[in-house]
Amino acid sequence: MKKDNYGQMERLLDMMEHPDQYTDEQLNELLRDDELRQTYQLISDTTSAYEYRRTSDKLTDEIIEEEWHKVMEKKSTSRPIHRYYRQIAAVVIGILTVSGIAIAAVSIVKGGRNSWQRIQLLQSQTT
Repeated sequence: MKKDNYGQMERLLDMMEHPDQYTDEQLNELLRDDELRQTYQLISDTTSAYEYRRTSDKLTDEIIEEEWHKVMEKKSTSRPIHRYYRQIAAVVIGILTVSGIAIAAVSIVKGGRNSWQRIQLLQSQTT
């Protein structure tokens, strides 16, 4: 960390400990620096997590199991959207394949008639 950022970091920590001594403008000015803003966010998140853990009831196995079931219910009832895209892609590929086969069959049949007609025309001209 740069030496000038070290002083700003101390100022940020002081602002967090004594927010009543600083204005919102001073805090916003300090948070324009990306590194200080990330540090502020990290410290805020850590403080919030600590406070939540300290004030919340202990997590019991029953609570964890109940929450796990809730998550699994949500997961089982919701279908991922990428499955729909795969199904649509499969249908489109199937339609294109069948269309290609149909076009190939038509062109073979027409091509066979044309070849047969050419052969008869050539034979009638030579005789």
